[in-house]
Amino acid sequence: MNRLTVLISLPIVLLTAACGASEQNESAQNLEQALTEKTQNFSAIWNKADLAGYLGQYRQDDSFSLYYSGGRNLGIEAVGELYNTNWPTEEKMGKFYISDVTVNVLSPNVALTHGLFTHHFTEKTVDGNFTLVWVKEGENWMIAHEHTARIKVTEK
Repeated sequence: MNRLTVLISLPIVLLTAACGASEQNESAQNLEQALTEKTQNFSAIWNKADLAGYLGQYRQDDSFSLYYSGGRNLGIEAVGELYNTNWPTEEKMGKFYISDVTVNVLSPNVALTHGLFTHHFTEKTVDGNFTLVWVKEGENWMIAHEHTARIKVTEK
């Protein structure tokens, strides 16, 4: 390869690499925005008393895990039983709000979201934090693991 070919080719290679990096950056930003919206939408689904819709965000098999201040549940069936037992009615479900969501994309198919929550019940308000592990399955992002921790419980 002569010098002229190298001098002409180098800017094209650099421009192509820069465009690829820009597209990856834009793709990561789109993913971060999409997962932020999906995470924030969690509270809207809960506040409609749509327990099936809420549980539908989780992986629908035994690989799903939920860890929380009171213990852990493994598998979507166990989590469904927990939720249906503790929150069988709209009144018992209370109102649930999410804030301060951050996203950490680990790979094209795995990401974490972190944030804070406030859950208002008739008899108390629970404030805490959470981490969700999202896994891309086909075209859908599903929650493979959830960890929540209570920070403060205020009795009414």
